[in-house]
Amino acid sequence: MGRESIDAAELEAKVLDEIRSNDACRGVISVEIRHEDLPHLDSNWSVSVSDYGNVHPYVANRAAINAQATLRQKYVLATD
Repeated sequence: MGRESIDAAELEAKVLDEIRSNDACRGVISVEIRHEDLPHLDSNWSVSVSDYGNVHPYVANRAAINAQATLRQKYVLATD
């Protein structure tokens, strides 16, 4: 099954929703998606938390790593 091509804004929203699905991370405010050349991971994007809100950075970063791992299986970043 192929992955869906998605633009950065849509991917940011999906990643943020995935992070916030963790009760401890509901306060995360924003994330940033970066286009990457990651052939060893069969992926072309990475995520970082850009505004932690009231969430401890370690907790938010762990949630971002988990969201990234999950969503990389479903989405590829559209590049024009």
